[in-house]
Amino acid sequence: MKMRPHVGIIGAGPAGLLLSHLLASEGIDSVVLESRSRAEVEATIRAGVLEHGTVDLLRDMGLGERMQREGAVHHGIELRFDGEGHRIPLTELTNGRSIMIYPQHEVLKDLIAARLEQGGRILFNASDVRLADVASSQPGIHFVHEEQQVELQCDFIAGCDGFHGVSRAAIPAAVQTVSSRTYPFGCWRCAALSSNRCSTVDCFWPGMPLTLCLRRGRKGSIWPSPMYVTWHAPSRCSIETSRLSC
Repeated sequence: MKMRPHVGIIGAGPAGLLLSHLLASEGIDSVVLESRSRAEVEATIRAGVLEHGTVDLLRDMGLGERMQREGAVHHGIELRFDGEGHRIPLTELTNGRSIMIYPQHEVLKDLIAARLEQGGRILFNASDVRLADVASSQPGIHFVHEEQQVELQCDFIAGCDGFHGVSRAAIPAAVQTVSSRTYPFGCWRCAALSSNRCSTVDCFWPGMPLTLCLRRGRKGSIWPSPMYVTWHAPSRCSIETSRLSC
């Protein structure tokens, strides 16, 4: 079986799905391939903060109706050291910009539903995905879907399947550019999920002097509420024990 979209997109994460919507808004046909099932994609708990620009983009594209209704805007944070709180008014310091608390898996539900409703093609459970002729003007993608061999003949391939995906490895070394940054400190983070209703929207509290512990969630929400504890310390420092309570 052969398909001939203008763009083949590998990965039904936020990047791949939003790209498919952006292309559709310009009349460009695409097919999105995803190795997991729709249920698995939508059920995997992800991060819960959307930047101001992302919120604007989703709203402007008509994809943010549920986000606007169910999400919660954060205008600042509070850091606590030695029992004393220090509030940082992010909105005041950034000319009115803010962040939205709306889980990534909820964004994926919205993007998937909208794309399928518009007649877009998302092929879940695609396996044995292989890229061919990626340096040519006629790249292709070979994969198995519903026990059938399929070939996508594309003008462009968008690899939105992350660092460990098949796309990155398929780019010839001679034309591949890798950008990275190494920070001069160590970072360790753990997360716990709670279904307790949040008593406040902006809530940070600490444990150790080098610890920043964050509980974030929509006020009154029954979403699983991620709580993060992060240590930023010189690489030679070690943390022996930690405790996270709510």
